[in-house]
Amino acid sequence: DRHTPYTDLARVSEIYIPITPRVSGYLEKVNVQLHSHVKQGDVIFELDQRPYLIAVKEAEANLENTIQQLGAQNAGIKSSASSVGVAKAQLDRSQRNYDRVMRIYDKNPGALSQADIDRVETSLNQSIEKLASSEANLEKTKKQMGVNGAENPQLKIAITKLEKTQLDLEFTKLYAEFDGFIESFNVDVGYYSNAGQPLATLVSTQ
Repeated sequence: DRHTPYTDLARVSEIYIPITPRVSGYLEKVNVQLHSHVKQGDVIFELDQRPYLIAVKEAEANLENTIQQLGAQNAGIKSSASSVGVAKAQLDRSQRNYDRVMRIYDKNPGALSQADIDRVETSLNQSIEKLASSEANLEKTKKQMGVNGAENPQLKIAITKLEKTQLDLEFTKLYAEFDGFIESFNVDVGYYSNAGQPLATLVSTQ
């Protein structure tokens, strides 16, 4: 014990975040290794996007078909609906990041700097504004089709399906929520990732 003293009366803690996919799929790109240092916003993993791209194209075709059936000629609604789906995914990521930072700050105000808090607040506000703008554009486009067309149940279903497929496509990329290091990592390209099952752990350097 004189050479290697030890105690079980101490604890070392760090902020750690499981890197968990929101959708399932095969890993196509692994941009990190064990102990890799990453920065907030870096893409850590990328799932195979092909099934989700096909789903988006199918949803776009379904929306176009629905619009044609309603006799509307406004193709801009497809683009507007796609933008809403992407904006929702970005807002979801910003909101989860903001919630994590606030939980950490409430427990230990000294763990994060004001710059860290300002950064996540700015990101959240920008995402909220982007989603609001996308939804406003979509609503404007729907109104141009007329009240009956915009309120048509089939049209609403087609738009919602396109938004959902765009959201799933955005979730195929997994981002670093904080600056930190990759740990508990033993997957590689070709690994099938299940939604909700962590692929690795991000240990924050903050």
